[in-house]
Amino acid sequence: PHVVAFQECTPIILGLLRRHLEPLGYRFYHQCEATGVPVPYFVSFCSLFEMRISFVPFYNSRMGRGLLLGEGKINGLDLIVSTSHFESPVPPYNHPEGQGGEKRKQQLAIALKTLNAKIALKDVSILMGDFNWNDKVEGNMNLTPGWNDSWIVCQKKDPGFTYNAKENQMLLGYLKNRLDRICYYSKTVPKSISVLMVGKEPIPNVFYNKKSRGTLKRLPVLPSDHFGLVAELQL
Repeated sequence: PHVVAFQECTPIILGLLRRHLEPLGYRFYHQCEATGVPVPYFVSFCSLFEMRISFVPFYNSRMGRGLLLGEGKINGLDLIVSTSHFESPVPPYNHPEGQGGEKRKQQLAIALKTLNAKIALKDVSILMGDFNWNDKVEGNMNLTPGWNDSWIVCQKKDPGFTYNAKENQMLLGYLKNRLDRICYYSKTVPKSISVLMVGKEPIPNVFYNKKSRGTLKRLPVLPSDHFGLVAELQL
């Protein structure tokens, strides 16, 4: 991929990613670099092209969340990519404040307003990340005109549950939702678009112990508790 976005990245994980991906030509950009403020976990990019980055904090976040933006050129096209980790649900989950739905709707609006302010000068704009979006709480994700959700555009029969405790072998329970999304705005209609879910296989010979109802269970480790998405746009 030309660009990869990460959420809940830590300094240790960032170091591991750099070790493996910088030899392949990827450059890394992250929230702490943009703000000058170190935090325990953050959003980040790696990219095959040079980017100018900035960070827009969400005024309503109690978790330090915001929007990381990267602007650059690829194959003569002006591009802006962005990633975010919208507000996470917190206990009590049966309370509107705990669900965080209103905050996430506000954060989506901030992200789109920020991107739309730059859109006239860009050929392609991308918003991707862990939106923590729950259609049962927030309702359908209302994008502003011209924006598209890649999973919906591809008309996947699969519901797209990137968090899926039934299929992700490192998880227990029953929760599943389409938390992660890749949305795009293009001045020209893409010749083709595809999107795949990745990271669904366990890492060979890696396990961890998880206590559940008083019993210690040995579970395999996958790349993440969320499955990943890879979208390809051909313009």
